[in-house]
Amino acid sequence: MKVRHLHHGDGTQEAFYCSNKVLTVSFHKYEHGFYPGTGSLDEIGEAWGKGYNINVPLLSGITDDMYLSIFSKLLLSINQSFSPDVYVIQCGGDTLFNDPFQAFNLTTQGLAECIKQIIELNKFLLFLGGGGYNLPDTARLWTTLTNVALGNEKVDNDIPEHDYFPLYGPDFTLDTWPGNRKNKNTDSSINQIYDYIQQNHMETYIKAQIRS
Repeated sequence: MKVRHLHHGDGTQEAFYCSNKVLTVSFHKYEHGFYPGTGSLDEIGEAWGKGYNINVPLLSGITDDMYLSIFSKLLLSINQSFSPDVYVIQCGGDTLFNDPFQAFNLTTQGLAECIKQIIELNKFLLFLGGGGYNLPDTARLWTTLTNVALGNEKVDNDIPEHDYFPLYGPDFTLDTWPGNRKNKNTDSSINQIYDYIQQNHMETYIKAQIRS
């Protein structure tokens, strides 16, 4: 399961597109002209892999609350229907508000909540890094998520002084600020994405379990 990267996970999708052994999930920006141009809802896999590729195509400006609303529902549904043995999570910092791509309004705090929810499932977890082009904010994100993965809940939010300390101003904390970029997503569009996935994916896993 791939989570939280601004760009669609086209390589991961291609690698497992015809397999029913691995469920791939990509949360990403999907707009006309935005690289790599793949990742639409109807790219659901082929042959044995039909239904085992999930795309969550999002528009610019999504907020923590809206992101978490669909992430939480899908995670619960996937865990119940597909019941993965292992979660492989790829975390990209280019979804943060201050990233040069200027796409989403997400924070380290919101993305950390996603990881907490996965950890609470008590499944095997492989945790990977990813893109991010605002280096201080990407460092903030990976530090925060690593601490969450290790169960270090009492980490000081203040960044200690070091050689690159000035880059972390003006607040010098691990937390990042949410943006005020216009959110092109709506509650209706998010619900439509969720409903499509429920209808075209979850039934596939249930039928497969019945056949087995």
